[in-house]
Amino acid sequence: MSTATTVQRGRLTLQCLDPASGATLLRDQREAQLTAVTEVLPDPPCVDIYVMAAPGKESGARAEQAVQAADARGWHIGLTICETAAEGTNPVRRPQLSRLLDRIARGESDGITAVSRTDFSPFDDEYEALLNHLRDLGGFLVLASPETDL
Repeated sequence: MSTATTVQRGRLTLQCLDPASGATLLRDQREAQLTAVTEVLPDPPCVDIYVMAAPGKESGARAEQAVQAADARGWHIGLTICETAAEGTNPVRRPQLSRLLDRIARGESDGITAVSRTDFSPFDDEYEALLNHLRDLGGFLVLASPETDL
């Protein structure tokens, strides 16, 4: 893309003057939702751990990183789910991620903790759609590594 190109992704319009601007805007959106949800909870949140692993790859170290991110905040941990990349990058096509989203919708979990946004999608529009869906459910996403670290 040229430096003057504007790209429409979901509700987020990115001015591609700085390659990190999209990551920064998505991080800010995610963190605002985290704050909005956790400020009104009477108790520490309960989060589920989500790890995406390539087929045949070990996911234990990534799961441990996500657990540490939740533990560092003093949060309760519900389920820990590892899913393989065989289902593609679109989050809505992942049955285990759908399971965690259903738990948020039912009030069984407040949010999801993962290592990085690459556990969901490398594409801004798909990742933004996930953040919007979590917001609509009343949930949040916490990452051990922020979007701007990619």
